[in-house]
Amino acid sequence: MKLKIILYVSGGIVFALVVLLSILFLLNNPYRKQLPSLPEMQSLSAPLKEQISAAHKKAYRNPSSGNIGWLGMVYHSSANYDKAAVCYKLAIERDKTKWIWSYYLAYLNQEMGDPNAALEEYRQVLKINPQIYQAWFYSGECYQKLGATEKAEMSYNNVLRLMKKNAIIKTAERYDYFPLVTYSMYQLSRIYFDTKQLDLAEKTLKEIIESQ
Repeated sequence: MKLKIILYVSGGIVFALVVLLSILFLLNNPYRKQLPSLPEMQSLSAPLKEQISAAHKKAYRNPSSGNIGWLGMVYHSSANYDKAAVCYKLAIERDKTKWIWSYYLAYLNQEMGDPNAALEEYRQVLKINPQIYQAWFYSGECYQKLGATEKAEMSYNNVLRLMKKNAIIKTAERYDYFPLVTYSMYQLSRIYFDTKQLDLAEKTLKEIIESQ
């Protein structure tokens, strides 16, 4: 009798697991189907072939936002920009609460010379997490390219406002190879110079020199 109960319970657990796995497969299948096909890899180095294949296999088996986004990063780093963009967009669709994939997609669009598309993604990043200083900085660069001077100035000032200005500047040379505060101040000085605010441009440049 006890054996029958154990078998019955075990059978129920197995059945429940099968149903659960089937549901997960059906839910994941649309994302799996949208993964970009593997690129032509004959001319690629063996390590890069292995990296792309492994990332693709992992994303196919479990098309989570993280796995799909990682596949996008692998494609991005290997200059497969179209495939990287597909993966980033799919990762965003998979989990809209994660800002990181919008950030990488924005940076990819910026690299490809499309500041408008980049800004659209940076806005999504900052909507989710307004503390991402790099998104403010690169937004400023995009606005500058588009000639939107006031919005560029606002973006750079947000970097200065959000970060601890003095602490970052004092430690920038030792710890940070891309000190956002310093670069933001430099870009602001360029804006002031271009808009004929020469006194303010000079003042900002002198602050950078004194700090560095």
